[in-house]
Amino acid sequence: MKTLNIPVSSILFRFILEPIIIFLAVLLKKKSNFITIILKYLGLVSDILDQIITRKQIIPSEKLRKLDTQTDMIF
Repeated sequence: MKTLNIPVSSILFRFILEPIIIFLAVLLKKKSNFITIILKYLGLVSDILDQIITRKQIIPSEKLRKLDTQTDMIF
């Protein structure tokens, strides 16, 4: 079984997190404000850490960069 590295896991986390945020916002409306803000901050921290880790590990993958950019547009 292939293990996911941290940058890919972070991208996957944000990709899965956004539909959850949208679902909560539509379903619970004003009751979900606090939860939505917390989840958005988790996504933001995940994005920042992803960038730092990717630069420290020097992962020059074009596919990873495109995937990160696309996930940032969704998030």
